[in-house]
Amino acid sequence: MKNLRPYLYVCVTLLIHNTATIGQWKQISSSSSVGGIVDLAISGSNIFAVTGGGVYRSSDNGDHWTGVNTGPNNCKGIAVKDSNVYVGFTNWCVLLSTNNGDSWTTSSGGLTSTLFTSFAVSGSTVFAGTYDAGMFCSTNNGMSWNARDTGLTNKTVNVVTVRGTKIFAGTNGGVFLSTNNGSSWTAVNTGLPSDFQAYTLAAGSIDLFVSDYSNHVYHSTNDGAGWTLANNGLLGHGLTDLTVDALVMSDTNILAGTNYGVFLSTNKGISWAPANNGLPDCVVFSLAVQDTILYAGTECAGMYRSTDCASNWGPINSGLDYGSVTAITQCGSNIVAGTGLGGILLSANHGTTWTEADNGISTARIRTLSSKGSILYAGSSNGLFVSSNAGTSWLAMNAGLTNSDLSSLLVSDTDIYVGTSGGIFRSTDDGLNWRAVNSGLSDTMVTSLALFDGSLYAGTVNGKIFLSSNAGVAWRSISPPTASSISVLGATTGRLFAGSPKGLLLSTDNGTDWSTVHMESTPTEVTSLAFRETNAFAGTAGDGVFVSTDWGSSWRAVNTGLKPFYLSSIRVSCLFIIDTTIFAGTEYDGIYSRPVSEMTMASIQEKPINVPGRYVLAQNYPNPFNSATIISFSLPKRSFTTLKIYDLLGREVADLLSSVLLPGNYSERWNGASSASGVYFYRLQSGEFTETKKLIMLK
Repeated sequence: MKNLRPYLYVCVTLLIHNTATIGQWKQISSSSSVGGIVDLAISGSNIFAVTGGGVYRSSDNGDHWTGVNTGPNNCKGIAVKDSNVYVGFTNWCVLLSTNNGDSWTTSSGGLTSTLFTSFAVSGSTVFAGTYDAGMFCSTNNGMSWNARDTGLTNKTVNVVTVRGTKIFAGTNGGVFLSTNNGSSWTAVNTGLPSDFQAYTLAAGSIDLFVSDYSNHVYHSTNDGAGWTLANNGLLGHGLTDLTVDALVMSDTNILAGTNYGVFLSTNKGISWAPANNGLPDCVVFSLAVQDTILYAGTECAGMYRSTDCASNWGPINSGLDYGSVTAITQCGSNIVAGTGLGGILLSANHGTTWTEADNGISTARIRTLSSKGSILYAGSSNGLFVSSNAGTSWLAMNAGLTNSDLSSLLVSDTDIYVGTSGGIFRSTDDGLNWRAVNSGLSDTMVTSLALFDGSLYAGTVNGKIFLSSNAGVAWRSISPPTASSISVLGATTGRLFAGSPKGLLLSTDNGTDWSTVHMESTPTEVTSLAFRETNAFAGTAGDGVFVSTDWGSSWRAVNTGLKPFYLSSIRVSCLFIIDTTIFAGTEYDGIYSRPVSEMTMASIQEKPINVPGRYVLAQNYPNPFNSATIISFSLPKRSFTTLKIYDLLGREVADLLSSVLLPGNYSERWNGASSASGVYFYRLQSGEFTETKKLIMLK
């Protein structure tokens, strides 16, 4: 499983105008979505959750949640003191509420950075750790800020925690302690490796725990004056790529949130055991404790609670908006949507209202949907679910499916095919039984499936495309020469398309030859495709939606009305056309719809009127990462631009980009699967601008 750590990124607002009287995308689902629960804070009876879609509050132990600031979707870091709540937002400000989130004011005076990583409160002082400028503090409830980093030799502050009058800062240069309210800091790293980067901290009355970006946990009983390794058992379960994202102390117990769920130690870290009963197969980003109740915020399935010291967990997502919309299909007159929280939503009125329709689906990330007549099929991270009553109830149908990590689903008139991380499976009885059909499939990490001119096509993680002309009995490679991975396959009359991190590939001879399709700008990864007559639509991982009215020969962006996430990035997960309307599921902002005719008129032009005002190179996301990460940047003017990856010795590892680019916002994906774990650097050069940042790959 990928380890996702949500840092903050610089965000530039994209403004759209029309050169003709045109329509725009209309949001038809919730105005914000949870995404991952990236931080938690508790004050009295109130619990606050920082999510990809804003801040939520619960005053009944998580049974119900209310959005108290669901506008900006780039928040990270929260601290609570009595009724005061402090939240940091990307490249914007600190938001302050003095009434538990009922109303908010902004504050940024004195801050020289807004790449916030963490907040903590000590008495009347609020501390804000930043990614690039050290520590700041405020003594007037956040109305103004001052730098407090004397002695803080590393300016990347990942976490701040308070115990009494002692403040601890975890940085990329280890752990620092202040005993004078942040006026000065002293390194407390005896026993830690010389290159230790402190990512999480947890403090008890005596005990102090710290972890790095990987799986090393250390324990101190003397305020960090001495540390001992305390991760025995974390690596004793065969999980060599385990990484720790959160630590919390509950009485004398210590819990770790990881990319393999929650681990519990009842003996100060001497030994650890998994504590995941009831938790989804999902990264646990954040942990918090309220008296004897534990809370776990996950990357893909919202919030969970345990009342028995992590023996059992249950979801508590009432009031939390659904996460990313990952799949859309049609069943009769109903629109059906799958979400990142494992839910199925159904609309009988073209998206005006939605109801939950996931009875019988276990906690899993829905990845793909399809239908045949009145039967619905949902592919998920926990296998295939089938509903024969329009989503009223679902049954798992996985007999013979030896790999349940489904990524793609293809339903034909007679057969059903699923692509998994362990190959392709076929069912000839509507999913009751499955058998593997992988002969000739040299790469079994399947990402996408398509049916074209009577033949089956399969795309894989490693950039291969395979063809079977006998219902999957045998496969042969027809791989394009330039693809690093295949994210989606789609076909229309006489044309086969393959989406990749570099854009779109096209074949007009059943995959024998491939050419690169040039879009209006340099797009990020093409994630989804939809076709209607001579019109083709492509959803991307950062540049929104593109349309072609000539069978895919030329393309232009059609994003008016779509709201960006960060760096004006518009992340579209899926596209689906019903009648005369196209629906777009987004990664962070629910579902949008728009008439197809609005985007297929040749006179329609949609362009940004505000280009970025300066060069910006964002921190890669996620970071650290497992194999693949996204690098985003902004250009204020047209210039020749390069983006390259280097190792610690300065050797070039990857050339991601070398092209003349127009002003705008861009994202590039680096797949480092062939490179070793470690520290790398990425450098952006554009005109007179050059900037280099560090990234960390953990496998």
